[in-house]
Amino acid sequence: MSSATPGTPHLRGARVRCEELGFRHPGGDSSLSLASVDLEPGSRTAVIGPSGSGKTTLLHLIAGILSPDRGTVTLDDEVISGLPEAARRRRRLAGIGLVFQEFELLEHLSVRENISLPFAIDPALGSEGRSGRVEELAGRLGLGPLLRRHPRRLSHGERQRVAIARALVVGPRLLLADEPTGNLDPRTGAVVLDQLFAEAERAGTTVLVVTHDHSLLARFEQVIDLESPEPGGGS
Repeated sequence: MSSATPGTPHLRGARVRCEELGFRHPGGDSSLSLASVDLEPGSRTAVIGPSGSGKTTLLHLIAGILSPDRGTVTLDDEVISGLPEAARRRRRLAGIGLVFQEFELLEHLSVRENISLPFAIDPALGSEGRSGRVEELAGRLGLGPLLRRHPRRLSHGERQRVAIARALVVGPRLLLADEPTGNLDPRTGAVVLDQLFAEAERAGTTVLVVTHDHSLLARFEQVIDLESPEPGGGS
């Protein structure tokens, strides 16, 4: 693991600590093993490593989608890796934004409805100011004229911006993005990353990004370099 000096912490961003994490995918081969990871509030961290080294697995463990076989994931002062699945899901919906590598947009919903999806999934997030928040965020991401369109009518860059807007619409304290520029050309990828960083900085959100593009690493305060995978490991 290598790192640069962290930036100034933001008040709203989550603090994340992973200690002695280990995870085995079905079949018994270890897909992830690392000593520790510390994410300061409001920081930007990149995760790199060869295919199969556990990059996506690490994101899923921090998000609570997966539970580690050993070690702990602590979000602020709460060990979320020890919570039951339902509690991890509630914690994820309330405070963690996820940007998936393949966008994961719902094709039958409009751009507005896709961005608003977290509110539909969890009514506890409330609806006050929801419409204004969606329109404001869409406008800053260049999606304002596209709110009535469906994903099939969008470019790759537009689809990725919709995925980012959906992840940020509830003001998460932690944003986890899996190859957010991986399906984009370099110019579009740079624009999308600029917009992601700008929105995260506006809210003080802690950011963890999986990327294969080493040309982007200078834009992060910390880089987690996962070791070569063991046989049979995950992504």
